[in-house]
Amino acid sequence: MSRYQAAIVLVLVLLGARGCEVKPCAIRGTVTHKGEKLTWPKGGRLLVIFVPENRRFSDSVYAAETDTATSTFSIASIPSGRYQVAVQQFDGKYMDAFGGAHDLGKSRIYCRIDRDNQVIDIDVPAR
Repeated sequence: MSRYQAAIVLVLVLLGARGCEVKPCAIRGTVTHKGEKLTWPKGGRLLVIFVPENRRFSDSVYAAETDTATSTFSIASIPSGRYQVAVQQFDGKYMDAFGGAHDLGKSRIYCRIDRDNQVIDIDVPAR
């Protein structure tokens, strides 16, 4: 391959990479368990964390703001892409109602974020 051809290939690769930019998105949703809204004793809390499936591009994790009164979550800015979602429902004594089945690394809940203001409802499966 000549230097000229190599330069053209490099320019095309760089232009193609520009089209693959990751866009920040706002997301929100509701967490349910077997189709039912979650409930807590006083002092309980909900933890929802999004972990990029491809950690080669980003090792960041994104913790959602949560509201236990409505079982909802939101993140103001998260890059588009595919994510593993960890969900923990803590009672007032910090015991996870799901027994750690949906912790980081164990969760089998996945979603794709591909647009701003996306609604992602999560129904936590039985263990």
